[in-house]
Amino acid sequence: MLLWQKNLTINKYFLCFVGKKMRIFELHFNQPPKRKSVAPGFSRRFEPEKVFDSFCYEPTNVYEKRMGALCLVGELTNALPEDNRLLETLAQVIKGKYYVFPLKSSEQSLKESLKRANEFLSGEVRKDNVNWLGNLNFAVLAIKKLDLVFTKVGEIKVLLLRGGRVTDISKNLELGEIEPYPLKVFTNLVSGNLAEGDLLLVLTKEAYELFIRSNRPIPSKPESPIRLKNHSTEAPRQTILEEISQLIPFEEKKLKDFLRNKEKLFSEISGICLLVDFSKAEEPEEQKVFNFAKEKEKFSFKTAFAPLIKALIKITSKLKPAPGQKKKPEAGPAVPPKKNKAPFSLPSFPKITLPRFPGFKSPRLKLPTVQLSSFKSLINEKNGPKAKKNLLLFGVLFLLLLTGFLFFKDEEKRQYRSQEIILNSARQKLDEAKNFLSINNEEQAAILLEEALREINSFSEEDWPLKSESIKLKNEIEDNLGIINKLEKIASPELFLEFNSKEFLPQKMVVAEAGLYLFSPISRDLVWLNPITEEQKKYVLPADYNANGVNLSANLGTSLGLFLKPDVLVLLKNGEFSEPILLKNPYGNFSFTSFASFQTNLYFFEENKNEIIKYPYLGQQKWGNPEIWLSSEFGQRTRPGASSLTVDGIVWVLNQDNSISQYRLGKLQQDITVELFPVPKKLYKVLVSPNNPYLYLLEPMQKRIIILEKSGQLVKQFQSEQFDNLKDFAVSWDGRTIWLLNGTKIYKVSF
Repeated sequence: MLLWQKNLTINKYFLCFVGKKMRIFELHFNQPPKRKSVAPGFSRRFEPEKVFDSFCYEPTNVYEKRMGALCLVGELTNALPEDNRLLETLAQVIKGKYYVFPLKSSEQSLKESLKRANEFLSGEVRKDNVNWLGNLNFAVLAIKKLDLVFTKVGEIKVLLLRGGRVTDISKNLELGEIEPYPLKVFTNLVSGNLAEGDLLLVLTKEAYELFIRSNRPIPSKPESPIRLKNHSTEAPRQTILEEISQLIPFEEKKLKDFLRNKEKLFSEISGICLLVDFSKAEEPEEQKVFNFAKEKEKFSFKTAFAPLIKALIKITSKLKPAPGQKKKPEAGPAVPPKKNKAPFSLPSFPKITLPRFPGFKSPRLKLPTVQLSSFKSLINEKNGPKAKKNLLLFGVLFLLLLTGFLFFKDEEKRQYRSQEIILNSARQKLDEAKNFLSINNEEQAAILLEEALREINSFSEEDWPLKSESIKLKNEIEDNLGIINKLEKIASPELFLEFNSKEFLPQKMVVAEAGLYLFSPISRDLVWLNPITEEQKKYVLPADYNANGVNLSANLGTSLGLFLKPDVLVLLKNGEFSEPILLKNPYGNFSFTSFASFQTNLYFFEENKNEIIKYPYLGQQKWGNPEIWLSSEFGQRTRPGASSLTVDGIVWVLNQDNSISQYRLGKLQQDITVELFPVPKKLYKVLVSPNNPYLYLLEPMQKRIIILEKSGQLVKQFQSEQFDNLKDFAVSWDGRTIWLLNGTKIYKVSF
């Protein structure tokens, strides 16, 4: 809001409440008008000017409230017209990154924000926009309750007023310098705790110099007329900072009066004073929200059954004899009450004359007369007591039925209402996520979408009163999560080849010798495919090898290595099988379940002891004794239940919990957690190659293949309903083509 309408010396005066114990005041002194840029081809002489602004962001939802408020104050000296929006853009960059990580601390989020700000300013330098270098003064404050984290660059001050004392808490940051390679403008952070009654001030250079200047004498008591010689009679003077400290606790009226009294002084400067007050003060009354919809009344059994109870009481009171009246004997006929009214008869029908036939007599039709007695006369008949009893039982039964009906009806309404609240909350998160997606903030959008999906999945499908709305919303959430997680659903994947199941039933596949090899542990047949011409060749494992089929395989570079359980290696090269090579056993009771090769060395995963066994290559198709590859110095072993192993100079092991362990030189380097949507249920195989930068994961349970960078960054997902029997896969030399073995079919996917 504006403080004065004429002869403004303070252009802006803002007051905003953040939380229960914090208020922020933004004071802008004599902001110069912004100058317009000059059209190309024209020139105009400009004197360098000053541009300054402040930005205060209050939390607007439950996620931002975890991070607290964010205040930014900026000043750009010697600015050109094209620099008018630099401060605003820089503030948006910092704010946009700060609220992306609601689960991190304020300090961690601010570090990420400043990193993004440094990248933005570095980009400005690459665009030859270097006028701001040496002229930028900027402060960033993150405030959560009484915790403060801040940084600043340039000639700007952050002061703390506590107990009448003034402390420059930004002094240590003045020692930092801009790092040129790579460019880092914001380098250090300061954090600390505040207390109730504290006052923070952020001042630009001119404002700070005015605030520390002495202005008027301190009022003192009347002095004695006798003065000491050589002593000055002038009283000490106060600074504006000292006067502000005397205004604590802050009140808006007191601050306005103070600013009016200092109007002449403030007319001398151009800059900003941002005040953050932590003293206790009454908050403004909250705005009332009026709702014209009729408020839903609470269900009350007393109100609902009042008419029925009154009716039953009235009936039973009529059934009881009046006081002093003798009870009539039960035996004997009941005497009906005398009535003056004529008995009620059925309506008469018009007389119909039938034709007469000789020898035929028409029968006479006699209709009985029906009388309806009153309700009281009926219950006073012979069966009066029994009727009373039946009537009471009927009333009780009706009451119980009505009670049950209303109870379950109310329960259904409450269930409907609770699920409606959940759906509204999920729909709101979906809308917020779409807003984040519109500004390419996928991280925050994914957090909101996952929370919305968990809310919808919190109740079972069979209990959904709003089933159609829920399913529609759930599908929309999953579609947006799929976009963020680079999930491509293929309705009709490309069919590369299909085998006749009666002739050959492949179970495994591998790329070797510029083609695809397919084999099975229950068949001695192997098939080689040319992936370009689709040419096929069939090879049969010699019968004297005493093997039912090939269990595992690996590309050895110049040949294909075939492993026959428990310990036999056979090489296939140019269509010819080598003599069986017997591998020495690493220890008793071993079982190899995964096989890979790198630089002709053999690597096996042994499942009984969770060990990685290496056979070093000696040359001339000979391999040395088995080595337990993981370092025994640290007692390292792979996790129990590991299912797949692959090597590209680094050994990658797929664990039972769907994480991937990365080993180098026998030591664990890191564990990579696969976090994506849909959440992995059971990953089956991992594959890498030294020829490309990708890491591949097969998940038959969810009918998909996942491609990651070796750093763990998601590249792509392919999913299809046709992938209903995935058994294995192989990738091309460049890693951009994937062949998927699905039953007897081979599908081809490229990206």
